[in-house]
Amino acid sequence: MQPLRITAATLAALATLGLTACQLPAPSDDPSWTTQAVSIYRTEAEALDVAAGRFGPVPLALERGADLVVLGRSSCTSSAVKVRNAQGVTGWTPASGLADAGPCPLPA
Repeated sequence: MQPLRITAATLAALATLGLTACQLPAPSDDPSWTTQAVSIYRTEAEALDVAAGRFGPVPLALERGADLVVLGRSSCTSSAVKVRNAQGVTGWTPASGLADAGPCPLPA
């Protein structure tokens, strides 16, 4: 049995395939979603970090702002908004990505 030979071309093809497979598909067929997309984060602290320019938190979902149900803010001065998407995922997003920041404080 001959040993497996991996050429540079094979490695390049595998790397390209791997990178392509990891890309997220567009959430809709509408190409304008990229200019209207907002990220939903697990906690208010993560959304506040992103709003302050500290990028590191990983979003739970990427949605069009118009497709989100705005639940509100924890305080009237908060720059993070609690939202829910059509699939029922609840999380937080920076208020700057939404037209309406909703009620403050959050309804009980």
